[in-house]
Order: sequence, then C-alpha cells, then structure tokens
Amino acid sequence: MHSEPKMMDKLRVTEQVEHFLRQECLMLDNGLFDEWVELFDPEHGEYWVPCAFNETRPSKLAPSLARDDVTRLKLRIGEVRTGARWSNSPVRQKLRTLSNVTAKDGAEHIDVRAVLVIFESSDGGVQQYQAVAEYKLRRERESFRILTKTLRVLGVENGIGAVGDFL
Repeated sequence: MHSEPKMMDKLRVTEQVEHFLRQECLMLDNGLFDEWVELFDPEHGEYWVPCAFNETRPSKLAPSLARDDVTRLKLRIGEVRTGARWSNSPVRQKLRTLSNVTAKDGAEHIDVRAVLVIFESSDGGVQQYQAVAEYKLRRERESFRILTKTLRVLGVENGIGAVGDFL
C-alpha cells in the first residue's frame, strides 16, 4: 500500500503540531506570557483576532480586536502585568481546551486549524468563548515557530461583552 507511509507522516505531523498547541495553551493558562511570545517568529510573527468571524485577511482599514506583531505583543503583555490595560484588571484566569486539530504540511510552512474553547473567570461567573485558531507554523529544530496565529471568535459580530485580552 503506497499511501500508508504518507498517511503515517501526516499523522505524525498532526500529533507534533497538537502537542505544540497544547503546550501553548498551558503557557497561556499559567500566565507564562514571556515564554508564549517566544513561540512566535521574531521578525514575521503576527497575532490577529478579527472583529468578524469570516473576515479573511487583516486590513489596515478594518477594525480588529487584536492585530499584533511580536513587539506589540510584548507591549500588551507588559500592560496586562502592570494593570495599565484596564480591561484585564485584575487579570482574569483563563482555561483553554483544544480539539479538532488538522495540519497540512507545505513546502514553506504548516497550515493548522484547531477548535478552541476559552473559559474566562469574571465578576459574573465564568464566560465561555468558542473560536477557530488558525496558524501558519514553521519547523524549527525539534519544535515550531508561529508565523501567524488568527483567532476567529464565534459570535464576535454580535458583541462578546467585556472580554479581556485573548492572550
């Protein structure tokens, strides 16, 4: 059977990517933001949370909940830590669960899609957000670097309340 090695390679890539994404979730859940930002490619890394679930590409004219390069992510992390970002004061605990990970290995990067559920503590209890996380990853040594991460939040067009940063 000629397709079996290709299928096994595809499964290995998906397993490796899923492990990487689970580690990313744990970093974020535990507030290890400095370690998290190091997962991004320092020159090309971008984090984008569009204001519309189906928005296909960031635009300079279209508003976004977040559209940050690595420098801006580091600034955002500093604001969260110091309380300068009032939407996260106090910092809200979040837990993430990941499912339905798919990975397509390409010549220059790996396209990844995963379903993410974010639980966030707030004064009114626990808020829940469902999202599709899309990544472009580049292999680096025994791991990956994030070239782009897009977090498409379900229902964002209808308003999502006073959600803190999706860090």
